[in-house]
Amino acid sequence: MTLAPELTPGSRVSTLELFFDLVFVFTVTQVTGGVAQAHGPTGYGQAALILGVLWWMYGGYAWLTNNVGTDSPLNRLLLLGGMFGFLVAALTIPSAFGAGGLAFGLAYLLVTLIHAALFTHAQNSSALAILRIAPFNLTGALLVILAGILGGPYRLPLWGLAFLLPVASTLFRRYGAFSLSPGHFVERHGLVLIIALGESVVSIGVGAAGLPISARLVLASGLALALVAALWWSYFGGGGGTSDESRAEHALGRASGEERARMALFAFGYAYLAILAGVVLASAGVKGVIAHLEGHASPQVAWTLAGGAALYLLGESWFRQILGIGRGRGRLLGALLALPTALIGLSMGGLWQLLALVLLLLATLLWERRAATGIGGGA
Repeated sequence: MTLAPELTPGSRVSTLELFFDLVFVFTVTQVTGGVAQAHGPTGYGQAALILGVLWWMYGGYAWLTNNVGTDSPLNRLLLLGGMFGFLVAALTIPSAFGAGGLAFGLAYLLVTLIHAALFTHAQNSSALAILRIAPFNLTGALLVILAGILGGPYRLPLWGLAFLLPVASTLFRRYGAFSLSPGHFVERHGLVLIIALGESVVSIGVGAAGLPISARLVLASGLALALVAALWWSYFGGGGGTSDESRAEHALGRASGEERARMALFAFGYAYLAILAGVVLASAGVKGVIAHLEGHASPQVAWTLAGGAALYLLGESWFRQILGIGRGRGRLLGALLALPTALIGLSMGGLWQLLALVLLLLATLLWERRAATGIGGGA
């Protein structure tokens, strides 16, 4: 396969792309709110499907602006149209499996159509490669619309198909002809993760709204911030001496052609979805802990908080494995140990669970650093 031309070396994320990401993270905020109010497994499943279909198309736009510049007025207007679609979808998330289902589906269709149309402006092989992916994306959007029209027992299966159909396109290796500039691509995903982590800090304030300032509230807020900081450190701070972001860019740079596209898709598409879902769960858990500091944590809050930390670490371990930048044994062990912290929340309270998770993440990062410097086994 002939390699498609890439963005010029040193190309960085534009301010319009960052603006786009700020709008997209509003959808993440809305999903977090849905998780915080979820009633049983069905509520969590619905939130997972919404996040999954939205993340798929966000990833599509990250690939898009990696191939198509944002300087042209027409391209800018089309990207703003995509932002509008994501915004409307975000507004309808609370009722996406109810009265707002059709509106969500139409907004999602707009996002998908603009993505496909703008990709044809690429000055490389990606302009043709999108024609192999677009039918799957468009069919997924139509399934979401159909779910909004039919409603009732058809909603969940149709949403499931809408998520699985685009994913199935990767089984046919339809990603090979896409061009990819590693530096821009890695930076773009790192920025959206930073913004999502920032929204986790906002969850602290949302949970504390209306509560009187007390020593317990200040301590809980500090521990919640420390937890978010530890999640940040594990990806950006270089738990083993060099950040995962930097190593990911080098790994993609060493690969080429279809292998580079495959690594990017699976690491930043699927593993990153697990990381982002972990942020969503952790944020919802933090919000619940802060809002109910007295007494024991509820089962929903305790397990959501523990599950968020565990899923984040599992996603990072998978991310490292795909890119070949570390075995991630420390992250796997940390994920396994994060789940039982729910029992601490149930028996001693959410404050103690936050403390346990912060200490666990710090221990994981310290162990990886020692392993990277030759003290102990590889991380």
